[in-house]
Amino acid sequence: MQDTDETRHDEQTEQTPYASPTNRPSRAYMIGLTTAILLFLATLTTVVITILIARARQTEREDEFDLTMTAVYATMRELERAVVEVPTAPEITPGVYAFEVQGSPAYSAAEVCDGQTLTGRILDADGSPTDAVTVRVWGDFTPDRVVDTGPVVGLEPGEWRLTLAGMVNRRVWVQLTVGEQYVSAPVAAVFSEEGCDANTASITFRQVTPTEE
Repeated sequence: MQDTDETRHDEQTEQTPYASPTNRPSRAYMIGLTTAILLFLATLTTVVITILIARARQTEREDEFDLTMTAVYATMRELERAVVEVPTAPEITPGVYAFEVQGSPAYSAAEVCDGQTLTGRILDADGSPTDAVTVRVWGDFTPDRVVDTGPVVGLEPGEWRLTLAGMVNRRVWVQLTVGEQYVSAPVAAVFSEEGCDANTASITFRQVTPTEE
């Protein structure tokens, strides 16, 4: 009977499973797995950071592009405002002005072809030269200015002259004034950028009625 119990005990001992030490992961394997996981996480982090940087740069480029377009638009608006428009002459009312132009502007060639010249004479009612008035000139590429006449500017009595820089296509207006009063209708002179044979316009005014005091 005792032999039978011992035999059963031995059989139970043989049937009881025990974990083999060889089934556990080795230390080297665990270290390698941990290293691989860390490398994966590092790579993933690098990819995410790269994407974020790329998006930030794209946003920065878009902002710079918007700023550039804004500057270009502002520049274009400034250029539009700087475009010289053909000036509008005051309305001409016959019989009101004390001086009238004698004929039309006479064109001739200047000694050099590097500018455009306005010149002329001013005569009183008797046909004598007078410096009692001033000449106003304005127009394309020509800011409004007042031109004196006679000896004060080194010319003969009643004479006036103004040279405009450059050879360009332009229309300018000439009008006589006494103080703030216009005493002649505006007269137009037209120049061409290729008109070296007609880059001087001569305009003569003569008094036909007394000027208002």
